[in-house]
Amino acid sequence: MLYCKAVTVPASTPLGEAVEEQLTVEEDVITRIQIRFPPGPCSLVKAAVFYGAERIFPHPAYDWAAGDDEIVEGFLYWLAPEKPCTLTLKAYNEDEAYNHTVLFRVEALPYEHVYQHELIVKAVAELRQTLEAIFKPRRPFILARMR
Repeated sequence: MLYCKAVTVPASTPLGEAVEEQLTVEEDVITRIQIRFPPGPCSLVKAAVFYGAERIFPHPAYDWAAGDDEIVEGFLYWLAPEKPCTLTLKAYNEDEAYNHTVLFRVEALPYEHVYQHELIVKAVAELRQTLEAIFKPRRPFILARMR
């Protein structure tokens, strides 16, 4: 499922007063996040996605995403800690003259669609156990020598 939300950030909005919008995701795994920056802000508009106080995009060790007429995206495969999961979209604007609108896109999928291989491995292991229980290895039959 693709979730989209536009966030308008007024001119001269400092980091401490970043605009915040909520986005609720119904699926288990967030697979991709995109932030579309319009033409014009010269990377003066910064944006990030949070779950509570935790920044999940971009990576918390680095700066907030910024751009000018471009899409900044990341493939996360982030397992949501709850369902539904509410994310906070934040943006601030260092441009003193103009408001800018940033488009957030969040792609999310059910757990079983993302991690099908794990489910298949588990099913094969269970099948193996069942077959081993049915066809238990038997001790070899030894013929005694006749005298």
